[in-house]
Amino acid sequence: MNKIRNEIFGADYNDTRKVVKEMDDAELYGWMAGRYQEYDRGLREDLAKESV
Repeated sequence: MNKIRNEIFGADYNDTRKVVKEMDDAELYGWMAGRYQEYDRGLREDLAKESV
C-alpha cells in the first residue's frame, strides 16, 4: 500500500502534504484524480509493452 501511495503521490510525502493542506476540496479532488490517472496510464502502458 505504501509503495502505491508513493508512486501516485510522490516519495516526498512531507512536501506533498504541505501543498495539499493549502488546497480546498475541489482542488484536492482534481489534483488526486489527475495523479491517479497518470499512475493508471503508466500501468496500462507497461502492461501493453509486456503483452507485445
